[in-house]
Amino acid sequence: MKELRACARRIRAWVIGGLVLLGQATLAQTPAIVLASTTSTEQSGLFAHLLPQFTQATGMAVKVVKSGGTSMASAAQLRKVADIVLADPERRIVVVSAPGKRTAKDTKVTDLLIELARAGLSRQGPEAAVQAALDAVVERYRAIIAPLKLPADLLTTIADDLRARVKARATSDAAYLDNLQAAGEDHSARVFAAYLKHLGHAA
Repeated sequence: MKELRACARRIRAWVIGGLVLLGQATLAQTPAIVLASTTSTEQSGLFAHLLPQFTQATGMAVKVVKSGGTSMASAAQLRKVADIVLADPERRIVVVSAPGKRTAKDTKVTDLLIELARAGLSRQGPEAAVQAALDAVVERYRAIIAPLKLPADLLTTIADDLRARVKARATSDAAYLDNLQAAGEDHSARVFAAYLKHLGHAA
């Protein structure tokens, strides 16, 4: 128990120290910083415990911005996220999730990517299974990109990247799966940045 408490104190010191250094680096530029977060981290109570100490130490407020999978699930939802981000010029950093479910019966892109990874790992399986799994992921992004009237080559870039990840060699099955799952967030960020540029904003 003593070792656990000591470990918790060290983690707390590292987090506060990192936030203070970040605050000192940006204090001359803005009175607030944006901290991107996952829902699970925000709900853990960690920020409620640490951020008041950070603000007291630096005089800088912290804005926590999180955009979950449901917020990125469709073109309409992505437009809402853009409106929220652009409504406050201090929101300079945003981390997006992979597209989530559009309806209760829908499938999250992360789950589609897991299926793609499984198909890719089944080296002796039919190539058609890999292509079908890849097409399912690409179609989800097409359904977001097309209504936003973004360049068609954006979808080509996403499809090419997914093919490269399927063919890539990894040190383990877990690493292979992680690389494909990460594509969900990577391409959400790519699409969101393209949409902000489409609206005339640097991203």
